[in-house]
Amino acid sequence: MTGRAALVAALLLAAPSSSAAAGLSFAGFSRATTMQDLKQRFPTSSFLDNYVYVSDADARDHIYGVEVPGRHPGGRLRLFFERPAERTTTQRPEYPSCARLESAVQAANGPPSSVRHFMEERSQTRELIWERAGEILLLRCFRAGKSKDNFLTEAITIEPKARR
Repeated sequence: MTGRAALVAALLLAAPSSSAAAGLSFAGFSRATTMQDLKQRFPTSSFLDNYVYVSDADARDHIYGVEVPGRHPGGRLRLFFERPAERTTTQRPEYPSCARLESAVQAANGPPSSVRHFMEERSQTRELIWERAGEILLLRCFRAGKSKDNFLTEAITIEPKARR
């Protein structure tokens, strides 16, 4: 099995199987995810309010930060994919490829409803958007300047459609 196939298989296995399945999800995370869920899933990580700084020991699926709706039920869930520079051998932040995450999100949620391309500061930004059951899942990817390198993944956000 290739690395990409293994990632997709692992993410599909982690996907929720009950009522959260009606909404959008990624790697078992949905807007129904709570801090209690995160404390069980990331026992050696650091917690601050409604944010988790995922430790290397707990990291999987390239997720290094999680923000849950917190005191605002039905709010936004955000997953961050930047591995901090101080935790890499190159001393530079690392991000997974957008294509790998796009494939995993599509496997769980079908094709995106729309795709947007734009420049933001000095980065080319690509946002893939899925809409279902009153929710929006946004996969945000980037590449520096006029680079022809592959897009890298910054974050995934799942929020109520009304927030947009």
